[in-house]
Amino acid sequence: MMVAWRTVLELPKELDDLVTMSKVGKLFTLPSIISDQIRRFPDIDAELYLGWRQDLTKAFRFVNFNANFHDFSQRLPDSLLISIRFCAHELDKRAPEKDVSREQLDSLRESAWLLYEEVLKADLPRTCLAIYWITFT
Repeated sequence: MMVAWRTVLELPKELDDLVTMSKVGKLFTLPSIISDQIRRFPDIDAELYLGWRQDLTKAFRFVNFNANFHDFSQRLPDSLLISIRFCAHELDKRAPEKDVSREQLDSLRESAWLLYEEVLKADLPRTCLAIYWITFT
């Protein structure tokens, strides 16, 4: 399963298993993000566009990092994936992602890293640092 997730998420083959699992965990947040974005537009029938969420939730419940990826992928019928593509298509029409140049991305990454280092250097209680770490990494 770990090799398959690294392949699907285009992660390095040698990436630590715990880091890989954290990336998969972030993948689980995408349905909520998609829902929030779809609901921004009052003329979109959210019930119609988001009907796939329950089926995807059921599929996610069967993720087992010791199992075979094929067993999980069989729980994702083409109709579910097509429904998600409809959402992606609609969101791309209404709120297309901005193109960011490599230079802009490097600059943003550097700024974020500097902010991260400042937070770590700050004299914050451990609980605040833990919340920051869980939320932003």
